[in-house]
Order: sequence, then structure tokens, then C-alpha cells
Amino acid sequence: MSRLARREARTGYLLLAPSLLGVAVFLVLPVFVVLALSLQQWDLISPARWVGLANFRDILTDPTSATPSWSRRSSWSSSSRCRPRSDSPPRCC
Repeated sequence: MSRLARREARTGYLLLAPSLLGVAVFLVLPVFVVLALSLQQWDLISPARWVGLANFRDILTDPTSATPSWSRRSSWSSSSRCRPRSDSPPRCC
């Protein structure tokens, strides 16, 4: 690789660095923070306590937590399909 090619490659990497840093800080890092928080039990007052996958097990096995999420999901999907257009009378699909 010639000296000019190495210099152009280095310039390209330096121009990409701020964008990659922004992606890491605003997209990748929050994903890992949320994943770590989802594996803990924390009430914002006492210190966080590691519970592992117990939070997910509780959500999937608790009958009272599944019902509201399914009803919200079905009401959201039905309301998003039944939007009247401005040039026609209101109707539902």
C-alpha cells in the first residue's frame, strides 16, 4: 500500500470516528444498560439486586401481566387500521 493510500485510509477513518462514537453512545450503550437493568430488581431507593432472568419468568408466567398487554396490543392494532381519510366519510376496514 502506498503512502498516499494509507493517508487516505487514515483520513477516512478519522472522518468516520465521530459518527461511530455517536452510534456507540446513543444506540449501543443504552441497549446494554437496559439489558443489565432488566436483569435486576430495583425500586430506585434501595440498591439494585441481581435477579437474573426471574423478571422475564415472572412476566411470562403471571396470568395478570399477560392479559393487559394483549388487550392493549389488540386495541392498538384495531385503532391503527380504522382511520378515516379526510376526503371520505368515516368507516372502519
